[in-house]
Amino acid sequence: TGGLADVQFIHNAVIPVPVDVFLDGAPLLSGVTFQSATGYTMTGAGSHQVRFQPVGVPVEQAINVELPTLQADKSYAVIAHGTLTENAVKTIETRRMSAAANMVEAILVHGSGDAPKVNVNLLDPYDSNQLDRIVTRQLAFDQTTKYLQFEPDFINLQVTGADNTEIAVFQLDLAGRQGEALILNLSNLAAELEVYGVDDNGDRVSSLNVTSIADAEELPTEFTLHGNYPNPFNPSTRIQFDLPETAQVSLQIVDMLGREVMTLPAKEFEAGANRSIELNAINLASGTYLYRMIATGAESRYVKTGRMTLVK
Repeated sequence: TGGLADVQFIHNAVIPVPVDVFLDGAPLLSGVTFQSATGYTMTGAGSHQVRFQPVGVPVEQAINVELPTLQADKSYAVIAHGTLTENAVKTIETRRMSAAANMVEAILVHGSGDAPKVNVNLLDPYDSNQLDRIVTRQLAFDQTTKYLQFEPDFINLQVTGADNTEIAVFQLDLAGRQGEALILNLSNLAAELEVYGVDDNGDRVSSLNVTSIADAEELPTEFTLHGNYPNPFNPSTRIQFDLPETAQVSLQIVDMLGREVMTLPAKEFEAGANRSIELNAINLASGTYLYRMIATGAESRYVKTGRMTLVK
């Protein structure tokens, strides 16, 4: 088969030593470490055999696999994952960029060889980790999701067992990655489960385990307005704030002439950090506006003002 395909190699197998990668018996990469990846390289379309060989391990114990036929002008990721005894090499057709220029797209790969089937949920990190949407159900080792779209912001992924018992919550920072396509890997042994991403260049997108952080947080001591993101925006933005006590929070939008052009009715928020209100300004014209946030609690009334720019 003529032509070239773009191929990215990802080492996600829990092996205590680096691996050498061979393509059709010829050395391709050397000393690749756990949870690292290459950028895309051009490879001849057609059939190939790949070998992931741990350094110092006999060739007979290497991970060998016949790749699916690579099509010309398409891109693929070849992922070695699992453990030395429970492993697989997964080849998936990939995207080099997001189909939506203002979003991040990602495919999730279950690569933990001894972990059970998992459920994955997207939680809202700005709203007490409330469920935003279900990402996947009953995902087993060596399986993948379809491509999923995420906002270019912090995202929290909750991983649970098949019985919905929480295993961990992982936070990834996708800010500034709009237009990119990532590969998210469920990684490591079940007892030390991790999630990390790989971008088009092979760079790692790390996550932070935030499972118990919310429980340990101290309540804020004052009402703080952190501003809105994104800013400028079109047509929606999220305004983030801290509350020292439970309060009814309302929002007034004022143009630069002082005219009130929009109001969001009061909604109750519990005390805590990183509370947020989403504002949809689809009915407003482009321009700069002031927003006045009013929080009324049992003990005090708080008022803060911010500035935002709507660009349509």
